[in-house]
Amino acid sequence: MGKTVNKAVLAGMLFLLAFRAQPQEEKGGIADPTLSNKASPVQWVEAAPPHPLLMNYDVTHYHIDIEVHPYDVYVRGNTTIQAAVKEQPMDTFLVDLIDEMQVDSVLLNRQSLSFKHKDDHLIVPLPDPHPVDEAFSVQVFYEGFSQGGGVTTGFNSEYGENVTWSLSESFHAREWFPCKQVLGDKADSARISLTTSEPYRAVSNGLLNRVEKLPDDRQTFHWVTRYPIAYYLLSFAVADFQEYSFRASLGEGSDSVLVQNFIYDDPQYLERWKSDIDRTDEMLTLFSEKWGPYPFRKEKYGHSLMERGGGMEHQTLTTLSNFSFLLVAHELAHQWFGDYLTCGSWQDIWINEGFASYGEYMALEHLTSSMDHRAWMEHAHDRVLNNPDGSVYIPFSNAFDENRIFNYALSYKKGAALVHMIRYLIDDDNLFYQLLRAFLSQYQNDVATGEDLMNLLERQTQLDFTPFFDQWYYGKGFPTYNLSWDQQQDSLIVVMEQTPSAGDPSLFTTPVEIGVYGSGGRDTLLKVSPRNAKERWAWDYPYQVDSMAVDPNGWIPDAPGQITAVRDLRTPVMELKIYPNPVRDELHVDLKGAPPESEKRLYIKDLKGQVVMQKDFRKNSLVLHTQGLDPGVFIIEVKHDARYAHGKLIKL
Repeated sequence: MGKTVNKAVLAGMLFLLAFRAQPQEEKGGIADPTLSNKASPVQWVEAAPPHPLLMNYDVTHYHIDIEVHPYDVYVRGNTTIQAAVKEQPMDTFLVDLIDEMQVDSVLLNRQSLSFKHKDDHLIVPLPDPHPVDEAFSVQVFYEGFSQGGGVTTGFNSEYGENVTWSLSESFHAREWFPCKQVLGDKADSARISLTTSEPYRAVSNGLLNRVEKLPDDRQTFHWVTRYPIAYYLLSFAVADFQEYSFRASLGEGSDSVLVQNFIYDDPQYLERWKSDIDRTDEMLTLFSEKWGPYPFRKEKYGHSLMERGGGMEHQTLTTLSNFSFLLVAHELAHQWFGDYLTCGSWQDIWINEGFASYGEYMALEHLTSSMDHRAWMEHAHDRVLNNPDGSVYIPFSNAFDENRIFNYALSYKKGAALVHMIRYLIDDDNLFYQLLRAFLSQYQNDVATGEDLMNLLERQTQLDFTPFFDQWYYGKGFPTYNLSWDQQQDSLIVVMEQTPSAGDPSLFTTPVEIGVYGSGGRDTLLKVSPRNAKERWAWDYPYQVDSMAVDPNGWIPDAPGQITAVRDLRTPVMELKIYPNPVRDELHVDLKGAPPESEKRLYIKDLKGQVVMQKDFRKNSLVLHTQGLDPGVFIIEVKHDARYAHGKLIKL
């Protein structure tokens, strides 16, 4: 059969594509290729929670054996599900399969059984209950047009090619094969047998085991993957593909991996995209060095073309529209975050999309010579600021709404910003990537949630990440910081006010860097930890200050606030006298300008602004015992109502 297609069919395909295509958005010369990397708006659905009967068994193996064509979405064949009964005897077998698929027969352990097919479920009553741990095999014969986007067909007018491909994330696998759409139940392995007409080639996950020649110029491509795989990552694509492949390095001391690319059979296509395809090599090396060796290295990493913007990270065989740098980086990063380790629920899609988006940032940071990675993160922050009520974690009320799951600003961009802030809080790149490798290792070939990552971070670092996750993962929006500062003699006083965009949380306590810039090139980076909506800090700073900046390195997605130099932040003024200075054991403190017998508090702070000693007192003079202070320079500060007095203290 040739590559021509009926004009009426072609017109229908072009009409469909006109609605499904989404443009890429650009800012600062950097494209956002993932805007349409999941199901397009006309396909997005509000799905239902999994049927309880799906929890009665564990899938061990899928064998999908179907006929596919590059010019329509008709599927015909059978799927065999091997499984084992779980915690209690099973008297009914149920799988997900859309009602539009006509089921011809169902075999249980090769015995034909009656069944019901309704509400997008295939229900098979069993003659006898199956006991716990019993293995069984169900084979379903079916055919029909895939409805809802699980299988899509398209036409490339530039190269004159028809292509059909599957895209099952998140609830669309049931639109082309019977399956269990539950994230936590990965199949241990799978076979995908795809029959099509020559000269077309059908591709899928894992390795090509053999090509079986059939009568009437047909052939079956038998693909096998022996790695655990989530239901939505099983895939196929069929077109007049040519193969362009090479072996890529996984870093020093690691094996290489086959990179198998299925592109249109036109010399001009390879000529146009070869250099971009070849960059997969350096990306595999980068991610393998940072996150651990490519997880599916015994099989392959691959790409196959489709006709819609963006891509989809099918395990070992990404489906994509082109080989642009960020798109390839994003989908490759998913092989670690999304495929090898999969989100435990769609509420935790951050585990997939936040880290894959951060893979784009990493690729720019390490594989380009420009500052494009800074521009990328600035753009991510811009998207966050356009969603003042948005959270990364998806509430249960939206857990099955694909519009919310694949919200580009929140799941992708704000998700990447959270990863970047975790890197900032750890403040050690070697440790940061070591922790991500530990996370991947602990949950390899399994599922995990944001809470799982938080617990691992706390165990490994002994830091309390609970406030961070409460505020940035479960909480909404972002902070705005307004800064006022004053310099008096050799002391620098800073007052910072914070306004959260959504009120939930009421305060972001993430440490904030403050850049201090002065004449003569004297620049300093201070770090403060907000504990109240309005905070005041004082430092010993004997250099002239000209200006300040909040979060100058762009670690935090915060709205720009006012930064002003204000005189007399301390007014009304109190006078503080301390002696001897330098001091060894006893420090005399005299205060003027405050009512006697009124409540006052004295602080001694180190040069980082941390309180090392404090004392409440009422009289306007006191003696402070300083034997417990380490030698060094400190700021001494007295507060009474809204009044402050401070000075520099040297401890011998």
